[in-house]
Amino acid sequence: MSTSLREGTAFSRAVVANSPAKAAHPIVEFLDRAATPEDVAIVLSGLPEPAQQFVPAMREQAHAALAVLSGTTDRP
Repeated sequence: MSTSLREGTAFSRAVVANSPAKAAHPIVEFLDRAATPEDVAIVLSGLPEPAQQFVPAMREQAHAALAVLSGTTDRP
């Protein structure tokens, strides 16, 4: 394993360990906005395997929440 991959894996574990379990979706949105897709994949790879399946739903939830907060969503 390369040094950068080891560092990325260690960073990923630290992010996951120090992130709140509830309302994790804003973190996914932040990562999507602040990092490359490859970096996001490395960080999110630290999630437990059962949680991996929820990443797409967290992305959708975060996108919707940000749209409401920024006023870019249509209201009924």
